[in-house]
Amino acid sequence: MIKNSIKYKLIIWNIISLILLFALLLIIIQISVTSIFRYNIDKKLHKIASRELHMYNEMNGRRPPFKHRKKFHNHHKKFDKKFLIPPTVFNLDGSVSKFTDPEGHIKTLKPLDIHSFEKSKSGKEIYNSVIFTNEDLEQEPVRVIYLPCIENGNTKFIVQVIMPESELKQFNSVFKSIMLAMIPIVVIFAGLGGLFITKRLLKAIDNMNKDIDKINEIENEHRLPITGNDEFGILSSKINGMLDRIDTQFTALKKSIEREKTFTSDVSHELRTPLTVIKGNTSLTLKKERDKEYYIKTITEIDKASDSMLEIVESLLLISRADSGNAKLRLKTVNLYSLVEDIISNLVTNTKKITIENFDQNIEIECDYSYIKQAITNLLTNAIRYTDDNGEIKITANKEDKFVKISVIDNGCGIAEEHIPHLTERFYRVDSSRNRGNGGTGLGLAITKTIIDLHNGKLEINSKEGEGSTFSIFLPS
Repeated sequence: MIKNSIKYKLIIWNIISLILLFALLLIIIQISVTSIFRYNIDKKLHKIASRELHMYNEMNGRRPPFKHRKKFHNHHKKFDKKFLIPPTVFNLDGSVSKFTDPEGHIKTLKPLDIHSFEKSKSGKEIYNSVIFTNEDLEQEPVRVIYLPCIENGNTKFIVQVIMPESELKQFNSVFKSIMLAMIPIVVIFAGLGGLFITKRLLKAIDNMNKDIDKINEIENEHRLPITGNDEFGILSSKINGMLDRIDTQFTALKKSIEREKTFTSDVSHELRTPLTVIKGNTSLTLKKERDKEYYIKTITEIDKASDSMLEIVESLLLISRADSGNAKLRLKTVNLYSLVEDIISNLVTNTKKITIENFDQNIEIECDYSYIKQAITNLLTNAIRYTDDNGEIKITANKEDKFVKISVIDNGCGIAEEHIPHLTERFYRVDSSRNRGNGGTGLGLAITKTIIDLHNGKLEINSKEGEGSTFSIFLPS
């Protein structure tokens, strides 16, 4: 077992706690038994002292001399055996009263406990445990009482009665022997108890470790079982929550990495096409001298390829600024109808009809003019590109709740339902009917969604394959 492990520390702590608890229990038992012994002794002391005081009052402070000295000696000896010192009445100056020793045999006797004797002068009954030293210099614990005799509110005499605490001494001796004998037993039971308690306490942690090993070795979807509402249950719940968050973040990171890989591949592919056009034209042109028409044609091709590259780069820069939070809007009030008319006038299409229908000409919105113009242009360009010749494109605008809804509706080839959620992804194309040959970069709808998101709006796409598509922009009014 590792010394720094929690299990080791808990076992030691439990052993120490159990030993201390047992020691405390023994101390309480000893104090309780001692209190009971002393309570019984104090009752006897009080009874004897009261009787001595009563005798004093009956005899008016005088006790006649003993008739037979031998009897007195035998009586005194018997008295000593029981009380060590016979019950004694002291004057306030500490001298022995004649009532105690009319023949003057113990006049040299002084109060055993001077401090308690002085306290009893105030009229209080005082008990105390002290050590008595006999003529052979043997020490013995005794219990002493000082009972004052009060007349007219003044203390006149003080009765001292002493009784050995032999029973208590014997109990303490036996108790001490028992305690010493039980120490190894207590240590053994405390060790076993500490080990049992610790194992029960840490069983949940051991099970938790096994479940965590399963998570590491088997599957990330495995979670810790939650048993009960105690601290371990709460900990398991929090660990599961943390694993869920890590799993979610890891999944998002994987998707992000996959998107970045796809994005990088698509960007490379998109830029390779115009670069190939530029490189091919310049290489062929430089091989030999050409006529004027050839040079004009070559430069025109290079210019178109450069425009395509510039469009891709500018689109990517806008998306990048939006992703990093650095895109800034230059807001102003714009009449939506005038904006749409301006966009249509710049679009060239001879075979497809663009009409404005159900359009409130008084709608004004707070927006970045150039960005919103680009977003609507992208939707119209997209509709023109994927609508057959002689097809029709409609633009509508009206207010819905707190938004302005702008819709571009076409009757083109439409989009399969499974592709709709991915249309706003960068460089995403649906199928052969929507390929690079049609001239798009695959960034139009991604740019449109980015612009709408910057304006706290939303983009909604509805389409049915073979029946056309509706792209709707919702902007705060």
